[in-house]
Amino acid sequence: MAADEEIDFSTLDWRRLTAAERVDLRPAFVRHAHSLRSECALAMITAVAGVSRRAVKAIGNAVCRLREVLAERAAVSKLHALDDAALRDIGIRRSEIESIVHGGDKDHTRVQRMPDGAKKSATRRCDRSLAA
Repeated sequence: MAADEEIDFSTLDWRRLTAAERVDLRPAFVRHAHSLRSECALAMITAVAGVSRRAVKAIGNAVCRLREVLAERAAVSKLHALDDAALRDIGIRRSEIESIVHGGDKDHTRVQRMPDGAKKSATRRCDRSLAA
């Protein structure tokens, strides 16, 4: 009988074959079915792995965001615990705490009141701390 590569199983009419032809083709048909099953299994595993990677990444992003939110809440709590004199020493008004911690308006009013040299110096310090 012909090799597996020469048989087109998609167009083969199993009902028109004689009993002897069926017996001869059965091992080739089984090998072909096994190879198709292996291809499907590989495709499913690849798809599941892709979904798993995306799910792990999404969970990781959610955990990072949760840590950021908890750190922001802790900072707000600590700043609210300070008295007005301590807040004034660091240049923050009590009404500005949430917007400063949560990174609201980048051109915050207290930054606008700084002289130009002080603004650049504060920006450089921030850039250096982020780079480290």
